[in-house]
Amino acid sequence: MTAQLMQFITIGPWELNGFDVVVLIILLISMLYAASRGLLREVISIASLLVAAIATLFVWGQFRFAAQDFISPPWLADGALLVGVFFIAYLIMVLIMSKIGKTIAGKESGFLDRVLGAAFGIARGLIIAALGVMVLTASNRASAEAQDYKKSLIEQGIYNQVLSKMPKSMRDQMESEPKPLPDMLAESTFYPLLNKIGAGLRALPFAKVQTYAERIKDGDIDGLSQDLLESGK
Repeated sequence: MTAQLMQFITIGPWELNGFDVVVLIILLISMLYAASRGLLREVISIASLLVAAIATLFVWGQFRFAAQDFISPPWLADGALLVGVFFIAYLIMVLIMSKIGKTIAGKESGFLDRVLGAAFGIARGLIIAALGVMVLTASNRASAEAQDYKKSLIEQGIYNQVLSKMPKSMRDQMESEPKPLPDMLAESTFYPLLNKIGAGLRALPFAKVQTYAERIKDGDIDGLSQDLLESGK
């Protein structure tokens, strides 16, 4: 399998290996699907998902214990509440947003809407591929970070002191050789771009997103809205 992924295909000035071909297929499928639907429908779908997710978190935070009084075990109550609320909220949002979309753009997607949809599909495909690369290179990043940390400790003269207090798994990672990048990625034309996109995704404030989700579950909508307004000033 790895040998097949390393085989090169030349398209103009680009040399593509099997991994690049897989990325191209992902981009093509995402582009064609988004182009067939149009940008407006794609945005409506994503907006509906986001609103449904927020509504689900809020309802779950408010009524999870009430649901557990009627359904047992607790995990089944949580699952039924989450799935049920999400399905209903998503269905309602799709119906509402679809009517709004038809009012704005008509029943059929126009040429410009389809072109923009195709561009959106390519961007989505790149993000999907970048997420795949993040998974494939997780151990390599962890190894590189461990080596950087090791270098910093050595420069401070406290390496042995800190190492003795680390769990065995962390010590093994610190003392092992750096893991090289898989050949299929090292020789890939798409990898540098996907790695940059992945770095941008990893830099997103996921901690804040998690905090917002917790506050939504707790029903602190007013406080969250106020904080968001103040942060936007």
